[in-house]
Parts: sequence; C-alpha cells; structure tokens
Amino acid sequence: MRIQKYLSKLGVGSRRQVEKAIESKHIRVNDSVIGLGYEVAVGDLVVWHDLVHKVKASVLKDVAPILIKYHKPLGQVCSKADDQGRPLVFDFLPKPGPWFMVGRLDINTSGLLLFVNRGDIAHALMHPSSGLDRVYHMKISSPLSEEQIGQLQRKVVLDDGPAHFISLSKRPKHARWYVGTMQEGRNRVVRRLIEKVGKQVVKLRRVGYGEIKLHKDHDPGAIVSLTSKEQRWFTRFLVVSRCA
Repeated sequence: MRIQKYLSKLGVGSRRQVEKAIESKHIRVNDSVIGLGYEVAVGDLVVWHDLVHKVKASVLKDVAPILIKYHKPLGQVCSKADDQGRPLVFDFLPKPGPWFMVGRLDINTSGLLLFVNRGDIAHALMHPSSGLDRVYHMKISSPLSEEQIGQLQRKVVLDDGPAHFISLSKRPKHARWYVGTMQEGRNRVVRRLIEKVGKQVVKLRRVGYGEIKLHKDHDPGAIVSLTSKEQRWFTRFLVVSRCA
C-alpha cells in the first residue's frame, strides 16, 4: 500500500497533505527520505513531525467502511482523554476500534456525532471541499431581528476568519429557537457567530450532517446504524470522495 493511502487511513492527514509532505521531504521511513511511490511494509518506521509510527498489518488491510451515529448528551467530552475526569464520547463506542470522530461538539452541545472506522473517510467527511451541511437547532437568549438574521447569513468576521450561516430561520411555534445551516466546523463557530450580533446561545443541538439526520427516537447516549436511505448516501459519498 502506498504511504499516502496508509497515513490517510490512520487519520493523520489527507492523501494530498501526505503527498505535499513527501515532496517537501518531511516524511522519513526507516530513517530515509522516500518518494511518492513508496510502498509501506509491515514493520516500517514512519516519522512525520511528531508522528512516530510502526506500520501494522491490520491497517494495511482494506476494511469495509462503517459509519455510526451517536447522540451525544450534554457533559460528554469529544476527546480520548480528559485531565478533569469528565465522561468521554469514546468510552461509549463499540469495541474494538479504531473509531475516528467526524467533527466535534463542545461539552455544552448535544446532538448528532458521527464516527467512522477509517481515518481517510473521516477526513473526507470533514473537509470543506465536500460541501456537507451541518444543521443545528439553537435557543437564543432573545429573538433575532430580521436585520441580524440577514447579517449572519452574509459574512461575519471572527478572530479566525469570516463565517456565516447558509440559512437561518426561526423554528415554527418556538419563540427563541432557530434552525441554522453551515458548511464548516470550526471551534464554537455557531456560538461565536451569535455572539457577534449581541446574543447568546442558550441551548445548541446538532441535528444533521450531510444527509445523516438525528431522528426523534434516537435517545441521548445511544448508538444507531444508518437508515437504508442514509447508507445509500454514504455509499455514493465514498465513491465521489474516492474512499471506496
């Protein structure tokens, strides 16, 4: 297996990122600089920045892609370790792994969280070029004006660059609840956008990622498989993103 495919399956970067690192001579295997066509073998020692990894036979195998849906409750941390001893989302996943998280939700955000068994697919699902919608239900401290809704759908300059909602509207029969859609997953981006117009997000829940939905009967803390419709979408995504 070529090294760019192997490292992307580990989830440490996309194939293109690995190719750029190889071209810049930033990746060494068995203490030697390698080229784009290098085929890794079991036992090879790969060094790239802080990554020191011995090639494993289990990763060299092409495993069937599996995507699962998790309803993250409030209070869980999207990490594999926490120095404060808080519950971790990875503690509640099926064994054995590995599982790669698709995006993150902060500790005070609940809702749909996706996990996949291959790092290259997780990277493709998160990459901006995929153009996948993230849909959120949010309760705001006080109602948004039409002017504020328009501003949030145009461009708001944040500390790490501009951002905006693709769509933002009030939920029917819910005075301070809104549904917002965006195509990026920067840290706390929904909360920071709302703060820019002088409001606060009181409650935040992700209800959609691409064509994957959080259904009403999906209880917090539960893991469910994709519906047949969602599985068909995921299969098409794998082909388009060249992860199949």
